Amino acid sequence: MSIQDQTATDLRAVHDLFAGAGGWEVGASYLGLDHRLGLGWEWAPLAATTARLAGLARVVADLSQMPVEAITEQLYGMFGSPPCQTFSAAGGAPGRRFMDLLLWAIREITAGRDPRRYVRTTTGDLRSVLVLEPLRWALHLRPEWMAWEQAESVLPLWEASGAALREHGYSVWTGVLQAEQFDVPQSRRRAVLLASRVRAVAAPEPVRSRYDPRNPGRLDAGLESWLTIGDVLPHRVGQTLRSNYGTGGDPAKRGLRRWDQPAATVTGKIDRFKWDGVEKVSVAEAAALQTFPATYPWHGERSGDIPQQIGDCVPPMLAAHCLAALGVGDLARARAQYLGLEAAA
Repeated sequence: MSIQDQTATDLRAVHDLFAGAGGWEVGASYLGLDHRLGLGWEWAPLAATTARLAGLARVVADLSQMPVEAITEQLYGMFGSPPCQTFSAAGGAPGRRFMDLLLWAIREITAGRDPRRYVRTTTGDLRSVLVLEPLRWALHLRPEWMAWEQAESVLPLWEASGAALREHGYSVWTGVLQAEQFDVPQSRRRAVLLASRVRAVAAPEPVRSRYDPRNPGRLDAGLESWLTIGDVLPHRVGQTLRSNYGTGGDPAKRGLRRWDQPAATVTGKIDRFKWDGVEKVSVAEAAALQTFPATYPWHGERSGDIPQQIGDCVPPMLAAHCLAALGVGDLARARAQYLGLEAAA
């Protein structure tokens, strides 16, 4: 099937780069948008299968090898969530060593040159160079709006990309969002870029307090409290969730979160988190903490396949808040639907 056959004929189509199992698209569906209008690019066949089972279009391909110049359709929007392991603490963050080189590469792309082969050869890192793809695609396709997210350490690259997009007529906001402030029952910090050619862009407005692990009782004035583990997993009320990271390698000090607190960041190793230090987190529980609906059709072949897909996704409710800040969709509808899903689950 050709790309043209797989994409929507509607001129308001959306392309999802590094689309995975569909976090951005589920967030769009919460907002009341027809998330099937677009096309997702994903190199991992199992994640693509999950997305297809959910009714989403996927092309299984390495989009860094795609000739973006061959794509001629007019785009409404574009999502971009490059693989974060190479920049995140949970993944060892090897990409952080190459920040100066990547910043230079962004300037080269802005000037109309393609530095990617040089970056790959110099770094020997096939993943870090993928962070350049959203800008490469954006400058050619010029969608009406864009929403990108990555690990917090990528913020300087988003800021540099934002400067390039402003030169091409976009209003841009970049910053770090704390997921618990946007209806996500976990403390997760993400670097986000939002851009639009048709309206001024500002930061998403938090609706919930920040979570302070050193002082869990502290709440930001005028905001709702963060969602807790028990809010989305009521059968875990009274229990404690132990994470598998964040302690300098000392298992005895691994992070603990009670049922009346947000979970720690959901990663691709969420299946190694344990309830009261004994029982592993289930797929359904991991998906709920990531704000996916209970009926989402996950597909995997080995024990770690689905947890990896869940951890790789942007939390759909964080996605919904980002899109609403771009003037896309109805945030009140998204919150009502999500909270209703929580109650049903």
